[in-house]
Amino acid sequence: MKYFFAAVFVVTLYLTAIGGYAYAQGAPQQQCDKTDNIVKFLAEKHGELAASALHANQFVYVIYINPETQSWTILGERPDGVSCFLAAGDGVSTPRPYLGPSL
Repeated sequence: MKYFFAAVFVVTLYLTAIGGYAYAQGAPQQQCDKTDNIVKFLAEKHGELAASALHANQFVYVIYINPETQSWTILGERPDGVSCFLAAGDGVSTPRPYLGPSL
């Protein structure tokens, strides 16, 4: 289970970089709404609940997961109470632990 959270952390770091950049650039066709509306939608329609969050540059990047169906969504929550969909998909896996360089 700890590797699952490590994977979530790595993905969140990556999306922090691209999500913040896309927001700063005014990325077109980004789907955004009030955070409360999106969280309710994810819970009711997909059974997804918040699993992890990372704070960076006044944003909160939250990963929502349905453990039964393994669907997931990543939101970028802005300070003004609006969230935007950054990514979504199916399948959650546990990465193999890094054992260091091969000798």
